[in-house]
Amino acid sequence: MRARTHFTPPTSGDHTFEIVQITPSRLFLDGELVIDGITERPPVSAAFFGFGSIPITHTARLEAGTGYELLLETSTENGAVFTGLDLRVSAPQAADPRADAVAAARAADVAVVVVGTNDDWETEGEDRTSLSLPGHQDALIKAVVEANPRTVVVVNTGSPVLMPWAHSVPAVIQSWLGGQEMADALVDVLTGETDPGGRLPTSFPLCEEHNPAFATFPGDNGRVPYAESIFVGYRWYDSRRLPVQFPFGHGLSYTRFEIGEPSVRLDAGAEGAESTAVNGAGSLPVDHLTGGGLVMVSVPVTNVGDRAGSHVVQCYVRPHRSRIVRPDKELKAFEKVGLEPGQSRTISLTLNHRSFAYWDPAQPDWTELRARTAATLPQLQHQDRRTEPGWTIEPGPYDILIANSATDVVTSTTVELV
Repeated sequence: MRARTHFTPPTSGDHTFEIVQITPSRLFLDGELVIDGITERPPVSAAFFGFGSIPITHTARLEAGTGYELLLETSTENGAVFTGLDLRVSAPQAADPRADAVAAARAADVAVVVVGTNDDWETEGEDRTSLSLPGHQDALIKAVVEANPRTVVVVNTGSPVLMPWAHSVPAVIQSWLGGQEMADALVDVLTGETDPGGRLPTSFPLCEEHNPAFATFPGDNGRVPYAESIFVGYRWYDSRRLPVQFPFGHGLSYTRFEIGEPSVRLDAGAEGAESTAVNGAGSLPVDHLTGGGLVMVSVPVTNVGDRAGSHVVQCYVRPHRSRIVRPDKELKAFEKVGLEPGQSRTISLTLNHRSFAYWDPAQPDWTELRARTAATLPQLQHQDRRTEPGWTIEPGPYDILIANSATDVVTSTTVELV
């Protein structure tokens, strides 16, 4: 394959060309061979799922406004799983780019700092080795905020990062690698044209050591045990009472919302019977749920601010007790609602048998074990355990929590499963 184009740099200075190749490749700059990955093959790296090479680079001084011919060649070899390469060029950097940023921030009414990652750091081909922002981005934020306290930090990443500066800046936007329309969307949010309606789909930890996988990643000899089991995400931080930087479900708005008291009713679902109201601490028959019945939770929401916006009402379920280990609470329903100023709406959240159940891996030898230990462990004779795995609902009290996030429960009610 041969590709030819012209590159016209907007600034003068040293430009670094870089190739990461799968198949042997080379680059000519104005007819001169400057990168040769054919004559001497570079070692492989984690790029392209482990089929790509380490970067091969060449630095050349280019003049602004001058067109330079680039000729790129790559050769397919028999047996290659993938064919191709990645060609990049980096523009010359200012002698002290951080000083330039600080000067610009000091002269501005409001500073906007965009930081983040790209596919050098977030890829399917390898795991990240750190939750910190790459390079000197944390230091850049600190310097800009000191120069201009009216600073907005836009974090453009595809997954959580550490934010040691989070509570020293007045505004943080998580933009999630928004693609080709991200710039337009970001401007709309920054100027207030659009309300930021997103909510975090994951927790942002305060430090790497708090992460559920910290003790088991990267594993031993290529084997990584998923020891956190069901305690992934907010379930881990909740159950271990660990603080987080930003919790699962968190997100702010340019307006304010009030959530009223929830009401609960039984809906027959597949059974075909009429709905029945259930007050706080009311009873819910387990067989109603296992028979296809539903629990409907109604929640009034009011926009008490002075502009339109959206809110995500989240419903978590918390058992008071359990025979097996369970998370402190689990998200079981949510609803996004958009409201004009002063407008109210009652939303309906649906819970079914899986909302209250857990997966019991069972104890196949339970009957035999109980008989064998009748004399030595009499307390086991009063216990009942499954001998085949399946979804299990234990009778008892359950809290239905209405929340703005995993750590911001606004109101709740309790029901008894009988």
